[in-house]
Amino acid sequence: MMAEKEKEELPAHPPLRGTAAKRGGRWRRAFLRLGVWGIAILAVIVGLWFGWGALRGAFFTHNPHFTLMRVQVEVNGQLRPAEIAARLARLGVRAGAKNVFMLDLPALRRDLRNYVMVADARLRLRLPDTLVVEVDERVPVAQYQGRSVYLLDIDGWVMPSRIDPKLQALPLILGVRNGQQQRIGAQCHDEMVLGALQFLHFIAIRPYGRYFDAAVIQLDYDRAVLRVHLRARGTLRDHAQLMLQAKPYDMDEALQRVEAILRDRTHAQQATGFIDATYRVNLPVLP
Repeated sequence: MMAEKEKEELPAHPPLRGTAAKRGGRWRRAFLRLGVWGIAILAVIVGLWFGWGALRGAFFTHNPHFTLMRVQVEVNGQLRPAEIAARLARLGVRAGAKNVFMLDLPALRRDLRNYVMVADARLRLRLPDTLVVEVDERVPVAQYQGRSVYLLDIDGWVMPSRIDPKLQALPLILGVRNGQQQRIGAQCHDEMVLGALQFLHFIAIRPYGRYFDAAVIQLDYDRAVLRVHLRARGTLRDHAQLMLQAKPYDMDEALQRVEAILRDRTHAQQATGFIDATYRVNLPVLP
């Protein structure tokens, strides 16, 4: 009984003595050294940061040698460079107004790309005093009738119409559902309109495109069909009609079948006034 009582009175964790105490002291000193080194490194980083800021200001951002003196605009398209320069000027980018290292090039690029007539923009500095701006204009491929006549690029972006004989000769898309609600600067997501644009894309890049000169594309929503009115070219008469499914995959296959028909009729010197390519076989063809 006495032995058991003595065991119960022994402390669960006897105090550290000898080697254990020394080991604990070494750990404390190691942590203290790490803390001191961490503080020193942080102080060095902060010093370098503020030092770089002072040097950058002295040698770059506040150096009059790097004052913006020239904005060079290069346009791939028909946009006037002065139009882009004026848009940049409204953002404070003009000769003598800023240091070139103070220009926020990513923000300027975003602003230019928000302009509906610009497909892409690239900006770079040409030291010591020039900003070079390269702009790719959106290329209109069609017109469409809404509240007025608007232009569309191949991705469906709606652009304002311009007085230009070349643009006025672009294919006109008719019968757009809710066309009155489309607005300049927005992207059209109407599947039938996108189908018409896909047709124009196919005839621009595929070999069979040499047979077609589209004047008007009428949209038939009930049948999901494009009725294309063509200008005279090869065997096709002026105002010849071509009917196509609006789905891109079906359309490409159909146009390949039409190509074979037009090739044969060209060799036979037969005029063509109507082709219904919504059929997969025995396509109706009229002179």
